[in-house]
Amino acid sequence: HLPNGKLPKQVDVISIDDYSKNASAMAAWYSTTLYSVLMPTQRVFIVPGSFGSRVNPHMTLADYEVQMVANAHATYAWAVSDPRVYGIVPWHWEARKVGQTTPYKEVGTSEMPQLQAAWKKIGQSIQNNRATSSCAQFPPSTTDGGAMKTVT
Repeated sequence: HLPNGKLPKQVDVISIDDYSKNASAMAAWYSTTLYSVLMPTQRVFIVPGSFGSRVNPHMTLADYEVQMVANAHATYAWAVSDPRVYGIVPWHWEARKVGQTTPYKEVGTSEMPQLQAAWKKIGQSIQNNRATSSCAQFPPSTTDGGAMKTVT
C-alpha cells in the first residue's frame, strides 16, 4: 500500500522488469499504472528483455533475435518520446545456464550479434544526441546531489 497513493518522495527513479511484454505493451502499462503513482519529479527506467534461447521448442534463437532487435528499437523510440523515462537498462548481457534464470532466457545479448549491434547503435545515438538536442537530455544529468549522474 502506497502512502497517499504515491511513491515516497525519496524515490527518484523506479523500474519494473516484465519481459513478457513488448515495448508498446510496457509503455501502455507504465502510462496507465506506474505513472499514476509517481510524483511529477519521479522518473522511470525501462528494463526490456534482451535475451534468447536455444532450448525453447516453439522459437528459434534467430526468431528471438529478430524479435528482440525490433523491441530494442521500439523501446528507444518510447524512451526518447517520453519525458518520464530516465534511461534504458536491457536485461541481460551475458549467457546464463539453463535453469539459472527463468525458462527460455539463457542466451544473453553478448551471443546475439544483431541484437548487440542494435543496443550499441542505440547507445551511440543517446550519446550523440546529448550535445545537439534542444529537448531534455536522455538520460538527464543531475546537479542536485541525486544518486544518478550522467556519465560520458
